[in-house]
Amino acid sequence: MFSIIGDELVYVAISSMIVLIRRELGIRLLSLVLISSFLNILLKYWLGIPRPNTYLVNLDGLPDIIKNVINMLVIGKGPSLPSGHAQISSTFWLSLALSTRGALTYTCALVIPILTSYSRVALRMHSEVDVVIGMLVGYTVSLVGHIMFTKTVKYLGRVNMYLKPTLLLITFILSQLLTYPDIHLIAGLLIV
Repeated sequence: MFSIIGDELVYVAISSMIVLIRRELGIRLLSLVLISSFLNILLKYWLGIPRPNTYLVNLDGLPDIIKNVINMLVIGKGPSLPSGHAQISSTFWLSLALSTRGALTYTCALVIPILTSYSRVALRMHSEVDVVIGMLVGYTVSLVGHIMFTKTVKYLGRVNMYLKPTLLLITFILSQLLTYPDIHLIAGLLIV
């Protein structure tokens, strides 16, 4: 369950629903999840570290629809480092906690990424190093994103005016130059 909860599609869907309730918060969460996902793909394929060879997921005897969901959301695709599930869940939950400043969301920002990371290691989709680095990258994306979105530093407001379009342009150029799986989709969603 925690492995499925850590998938980027789940957080894109949750963030999209939040857009309907609290527009600014939803856009912030969706943007940071997509940025983190884009960065995750870049790091995975740049580093090219293979996944562990022994998966613990046994799909024998399950209905086809459940097999398809598990294959889509649980079984690892591509290289191993950093763990996308750990990174995306860390990004989402810390971003939500920093935006809402609730004790419950701060607890979720710690507990859910740890449980997601544990599930990825327990299923042998990742090593401990993969998930720790994924969490660190996710938390870093959240902190940098929080600073960029809230303009807590006075001079950053002016920099933000140029920084966001520049980052989107770099994202577009990278997505055109690289042939990594899903990079075009994520870059397109991020630019939109």
